[in-house]
Formats: sequence, structure tokens, C-alpha cells
Amino acid sequence: MKKTERLLVIILLTVIGTCMHFVCHLPGFTHWMGNIFPVNECVWEHMKMVFYPLLLLALYLCIRSRSIHPFGGPVVVAFPAMLAQIALFFCYWPFFHHPVLLLDIIIYTSVMVLALVWGERLSRVAWVRKTWWIWILVAVGVILALGYLTWNAPDWFIFTYTE
Repeated sequence: MKKTERLLVIILLTVIGTCMHFVCHLPGFTHWMGNIFPVNECVWEHMKMVFYPLLLLALYLCIRSRSIHPFGGPVVVAFPAMLAQIALFFCYWPFFHHPVLLLDIIIYTSVMVLALVWGERLSRVAWVRKTWWIWILVAVGVILALGYLTWNAPDWFIFTYTE
């Protein structure tokens, strides 16, 4: 990807991820939409805002290259990116004991920029390209897990603490 294209993709997918945060407040929001979009201010729900834009990047890279092989790069990056999103929130939480919008925006944007750049680069790595089918199965598993946990989350702090 050229620098201009990469910048546009980063901006677009970061904006999409940010907008995902507010979909649950729109009229017509359904139970099924909650499998993709955050349904409340629970901290873990922010992982959806990281995963689904990375999934869109994977689809974009496949369409752009007319090949399924780049699919895995963004999926590989999704795990550390989702964990970083949550971990960074809990790094500042003990100091403030409540969310700080500016810090949340900085954390989300930083995580997304790094994940999108890293995901695009990993999509060109041979072992990721050769195992594309594994990453599709992993993505389907993550989609199913996110949907299940949306409505059946355990009573753990990460699932119950709301911003």
C-alpha cells in the first residue's frame, strides 16, 4: 500500500471503529446488531471496536490483491490490539477511578494506527499468507465468541465495569 492509501485506510477504519461506539443508541438497533456493535459502556465491548475494523482491513486487502492470502495479517494483529486496548485503559484507571475521554481517544487511536499498519505489513509475510485458511477459522471463532459474550458474559470485572 502506498503512504496516501495507507493513511486514508487508517483514517477511515479508525472513524468506523469510533462510530461503532454509538450505533446502539440509534433507533432500530436490534439484538443481532449487538453481536457486532457495542451494546453498552462495558470495557470489554471496546474490543469489538478494534476487531471489526481489522476484519474490514483483511477484507479490503483481499479485494485489493484479488487473493485470499493477505487475510491473516489483520487477524493475527487483532489479539494483541484488543488486549492492548483493554490493558491501557486499566493502566490509567487506578489513578483516576473513572474513564477519561481524552485518554480513551488517544489510546484507541494509537492502538488502531499501530494495529492497522502492523496488520497490513503482516499480510505480506509468507507464513501468514500460507496459513490464510487458519486465520479465517480464527476470525469466525472470534466473531462467534464476541457475539456469545455480548449476551452471556461472565460476572468478571472486565465484563461488568462500565465507563
